[in-house]
Amino acid sequence: MGAVGKVLAAIGTAAAIAAQSAPALAQDAAPAAEEGARGFGERGSVLFGIENVFGVLDQTYTASNNGGGAIPSFNDNGFFPQGLVGTRLSLHGLLSSGITLGGIMSVWNATATGQGNSSLTAFDVGPRIGYAACLKKYKALGFWGRVGPTFQYATDSAGSSSQDIWTIDLSFEAFLVWSPVDHFGLLAGPSVDIGIAGHESPSQGNGYDAGYHSVGMSFGLVFEL
Repeated sequence: MGAVGKVLAAIGTAAAIAAQSAPALAQDAAPAAEEGARGFGERGSVLFGIENVFGVLDQTYTASNNGGGAIPSFNDNGFFPQGLVGTRLSLHGLLSSGITLGGIMSVWNATATGQGNSSLTAFDVGPRIGYAACLKKYKALGFWGRVGPTFQYATDSAGSSSQDIWTIDLSFEAFLVWSPVDHFGLLAGPSVDIGIAGHESPSQGNGYDAGYHSVGMSFGLVFEL
């Protein structure tokens, strides 16, 4: 065999070895690429949420005395935003450990024209501490649990009478987070508010102790900045 033949034979042998090795190398590279991918709670340093976009809620407002123009106790359930709960914004810092520190805020207004053109405006604000993480095998699916107090302030007016209401609740939220693309996720999960204290101050008559409790399921959006 001449020199040219030997060179061609060597090239053919090298090509055959490379062809046999390619699938194994691809299999080894795939896990490495997957391990390098980042999921929810592992990328970005700020979480910006638009929450309570849609959901279902069972909420109870209680007043110790319904006289003197006070808003009566009520139980309301169904789809929301409604009642004392509306769509809200949240902003949280994300630590490398997965711990989140931030808060929520919302302003909500509802008007009823059937009886005295009553109008209710509610304001919610509260700090939150939580933990964000994703599944190791499927990083597109994550979890975000949070807890913290919520301060609610509402003013209700109907004709010449009005009343101010404030409550403090201990709030729990547990969201599943699905991230179809990087830095964006869909939120879905239960929330619970346990009333701690509250007060209602009507424009006429005495003030009354008040409380707020709720349990529901909400949906929203989160952006990883």
